[in-house]
Amino acid sequence: MRVRTALACLLPLLAAALLPASAGAQVFVYSDPALRAGGTPALKKLLVLPPEVSVYEITAGGVVEKVGDWSRQGRDNIATSLRRLAPRARFEIASLPELAEKDRTRIDEHAALYDVLAGNIWRNRMVADDIFAARAQSGFADYGIGPGLADLADRTGADALLIVFVHDFVSTSERKALFAIGLLLGVGIPLGQTNAAAGLFDLRTGKLLWQSYDTSVTPDVRKPEDADKIVADLFAAFPGLAPEGGR
Repeated sequence: MRVRTALACLLPLLAAALLPASAGAQVFVYSDPALRAGGTPALKKLLVLPPEVSVYEITAGGVVEKVGDWSRQGRDNIATSLRRLAPRARFEIASLPELAEKDRTRIDEHAALYDVLAGNIWRNRMVADDIFAARAQSGFADYGIGPGLADLADRTGADALLIVFVHDFVSTSERKALFAIGLLLGVGIPLGQTNAAAGLFDLRTGKLLWQSYDTSVTPDVRKPEDADKIVADLFAAFPGLAPEGGR
């Protein structure tokens, strides 16, 4: 299990302070220029990594602490929601092979790299909208996690990789009370925030083909219905998913 620094955990929450306090879910989609030009890429088999889900509690004093039981509950809910999407997938779904400890560590490292990459793409889109849009449209932007997992293509037959992560920050009742007092005093105090991302990669090259990034102040991944909503929002524009009710 990879270890995240306290600063890395706080970055999405600090970035959320740039959003209006009343903001609802916002989904930002990035597509590789080749994907935008040609539609669904010529990929046939998809390897889906187990979702990375972390749930943190924020105290009145702003202390952020990961809660293991909440994280496991959220991971189970997100995984269940993802399985419900499988019948609509245009890709064949590959199974993750039995892995040695060093292989699991390598996968965790690449997932952690994508965690950082996804946040950077989102922040560029949020605070530099026009510049980011121009770069993405021109094809100048070229994102990836490198070819370090290419051997999984040979071991599974997959040519695409899907990584999903969710970071859910939950405020204590004391912090919510402090937020209400802050409103009266004109002081902004960030409350809970959910940040979720799904990235589709070429498994051999590590190039990012598609990404969806969802931010919201309302969902709670500990609730199955909220996990369903997060997954539905994330994959609404997924190029490898048939419309609901059809193939």
